[in-house]
Amino acid sequence: GTTQGWASRGGTESVVNTTEQAHGGTHSLRVTGRQQTWQGPVRNVLNNIVPGASYIVTAWLRAAEGETANARLSVESRIDGNPSYQSVTPLTAINDQGWVQVSGTYTLMQNVDLLKIYA
Repeated sequence: GTTQGWASRGGTESVVNTTEQAHGGTHSLRVTGRQQTWQGPVRNVLNNIVPGASYIVTAWLRAAEGETANARLSVESRIDGNPSYQSVTPLTAINDQGWVQVSGTYTLMQNVDLLKIYA
């Protein structure tokens, strides 16, 4: 399998497709080497989002074995190189005991030069 467009946001962490754990299927993303909370999986969604339309954004999250964390989905957008960050889901406690669903609504209010979602 592939990461289906998901990549490393910080460049130091690893984002890979794995079959070690899965929710509702046989594959998931595994992130290792995360050193900061903002590092993790990121996906460019610029060509998938229409300004003015609302989208329900959902993910199932789970911490690595023996770990706990707080996680959320956020969006980074840029206009003329100026970044803006918006939380899409609330900060949610996750652990290694099971999958936790996070969900929120996102509306892009204007055209942007860059639009990425990350966890």
